[in-house]
Formats: sequence, structure tokens, C-alpha cells
Amino acid sequence: MSGTLGDLSVSQCKALEDFRRLVSDYSDTTVVTQTDDVDLLRFLRARSFNTDAALKQWSACQQWRQEYRVDGILQEPFPLEEELSGTLSCAYHGFDKEFHPLYVEKSGIVDASVVARLNTDDLMRRHIYHQEFQVNRVSESAAEHGIPSLDCWCEIHDMRGLSMQHRQVLGLFTRLARIDTDFYPERAGRIFFVNVPTVFPALWKICRRALDAKTREKFVVLSNSQLHQLLDYFDPDQLPVEYGGAAEGLFRPLSNMPADVSPLVDIQLQQLRVLPRRLCLRVCACDDDEVVTWYFRMASKSIKFSVRWNDDMTAVFDGENPNKARHWLEHSTIVCEPTVVTAVGGGVKDSYFCNKRGVLGVVWENDSIFQSRDVVYQLSVDKQHKYVLNDDLHTQCIGDGSDASMSPRHAGSTGEESNGTKHASSAAS
Repeated sequence: MSGTLGDLSVSQCKALEDFRRLVSDYSDTTVVTQTDDVDLLRFLRARSFNTDAALKQWSACQQWRQEYRVDGILQEPFPLEEELSGTLSCAYHGFDKEFHPLYVEKSGIVDASVVARLNTDDLMRRHIYHQEFQVNRVSESAAEHGIPSLDCWCEIHDMRGLSMQHRQVLGLFTRLARIDTDFYPERAGRIFFVNVPTVFPALWKICRRALDAKTREKFVVLSNSQLHQLLDYFDPDQLPVEYGGAAEGLFRPLSNMPADVSPLVDIQLQQLRVLPRRLCLRVCACDDDEVVTWYFRMASKSIKFSVRWNDDMTAVFDGENPNKARHWLEHSTIVCEPTVVTAVGGGVKDSYFCNKRGVLGVVWENDSIFQSRDVVYQLSVDKQHKYVLNDDLHTQCIGDGSDASMSPRHAGSTGEESNGTKHASSAAS
């Protein structure tokens, strides 16, 4: 049995009856809310139908709501709207196929430095406002669709643009997660993470510690190739067009440049020219617990981009040897699947968390038969929370796999070449 209204076992019905009695005794001396069966069952499910534990959590929630004046919060203005208007892009729109209200947020492009400068109490009150607004949406949907057991909502978080720079707000995430666990039990339905970058697992490993096991089970991570699975949960008119649906114009334009299209650090961008039917490989040696972050943009047209990994630390090759470059590619594993990037899409920024020593390579591949492709880029390694350019960076331009007879004169070296390739100078750590 699910433990929701209308789907209770005999023992769960008995626990609900006992819990009603305990809440009634408490209500004789204190003004309380959340006393209907739907709410009481949320607290019981959160505590595995242990009535004493559920009462302890429920009574603590009542005290918290009074202390923070939660019941009247929706009569106040939405906190920090102006302060976050340039970096937070979100939408309260539609429902899933079971009529749970949907909230969508482009979390990856939120500027962590902006959030970190804001008052923590104001951020927490904004989150409480959001939660109460969602509770109202759930109640309205339950009444509109005749589903009295409806008690939770669903969310989609677009993580494109997420980087290790977001670590500075993980403490805030932990505090907000504690509010949800303690005072909004069983409110989270399915929570989807889409467009997840390679750095996501490293940050998620930290974040998941703040969530209880039941909540973690509700998270669904979808890669770019799996976005179509959202249509299993949402009708097209309820899903933003960005994620395979038909709903348009949901997100307001941001006044600030999103984090995923800004350079990594304030240094000169390096220039790279990829000749027709050639690829250029940029590699760096990495130690355990380092983070490699890349940023690049196209001057025009499009190019195919991918990221690869090799465990062999000796695989950092001489820039004059294209055969070693081919060998490196043949013995590497794919970290980011090849993706065609166009100039129209602006800059691309992502990170990779290295959980062991090895060599990371970023690859730009030009499929054009006649035209070269110009790229400007930065590649950096995060050591002890400070971005520095790695000393062990090499650039190699080679022909495609079919061009086995390519001569060394086609290879770009680690110096400035006639093909426009320029090696990044080292920066002090």
C-alpha cells in the first residue's frame, strides 16, 4: 500500500486513527494547521507510520510555522524578486499526467556569486514562500480535478551551465533541504534533472547527503538523449518546448549574462583554427580531486565537440607527433558524447571532476570539406578552489581517422602555428 488517502493497509488505517487522536489532544491547547487526513498521512509516511515520531515532527512543524509566520507569507511580496531577476529563470506552469503541479527552473545558469552575496535569511524566506505557493497549487489542482489524495508537486531542473563554482552555495542548499525534510515531508514528487554536465555527479555526491533516502529515490536524471522520456510523464502542452514539449514563452529573459556563456577567468582567450576534415585535440594531465573546466565559442558556422579521458599519465604526447595523438584517441574513453555546436548558441562552458589521476582531452572536429573553423577557448584546472591554467597542456591537430598518410607538417605544435593555433601560457597558482 502506498500510504496515501484511499490506499491504506489495515495497520496504516489504525496508525492514522491513533495519529488523529494525538493531534486532537494537541489542538486543544494550541492553534494548529495541517490537521486533515491528507496532511497527517504525509507525516506518517515520512516516519514509516510510527505515530510517536510523526507527532514529534508534526508538532515541531506547527511551532516552526508560528515562529516564522508561515501561514501569512503569501500576503507578502515574493522575496528577492529584483535581486534575482538577472540570474534566476523559472516557471510555474502546468501539470504532469497525474495533475501534480510543475515547477521548472534553469538551475545551472544561476550565478552562484550573486546568490552567495544575498542575505541567507532572505533566501530561506524566499524558499518558504515558494513552498507555500506550491502547496496552494497542489490544493487547487486537487479540487479542480477531484483528486483529494493529491499532496505533492513535480519539478524539472535544467542543469546546463552547472560548474564547480556552484560549490559556494552548497551550504545554502543543505539548509533549504533541511527545511523541506523537517517541515514539508512528502511534498516532493518526481524531480527531474536534465542537461546534466559532467561535473554533476561530483556535486550531487555532496548534495545527496542532505536528503533523506525516500527523497533521493524520487530524483530522475536524464541525459540529452533521454529528454524524450519526459513525455512519458507530461502531455506536450504542459511541457516547455526546450524539453520536447509545446509550451512556449514560459521563461523571462535574463538581464545578466548566464553563467554558462561567460569565460572562466579574466585572461586572454586562446585561438584555434581547425582545418577542413581535421580535428584538434587539447589535453592536460590531472590529479585526483581536480576539476577541469572548459569554455569556448565559435566565430562562425559549427563544429563537433567532445571530451575524452585516458588513465595513462604518460599519454601527454609531443605536439609534433600526430601518430601519438591518434593512439591517445584510440585508447581513450568518451566523457562527453560528440555534439555539434553552432555559433548561434553562444559560448559553451562545462566541467569534469577527476576522481583519479589521468589525462583529459577536449576535441574539436571539423567535418567541412572546404572551410576551416575558428574557435576561441579557455581550459583551466581547479586546484584548491582556485582556477589556474595547467602547466601540462598540449594542443595537437590531426586529420580524421581515414587520413592515415597525413604528414607531420599538418600537425599544430604547442607553439603559435601558421594555422592559427596558439598555446596557452601558464599562470601561477
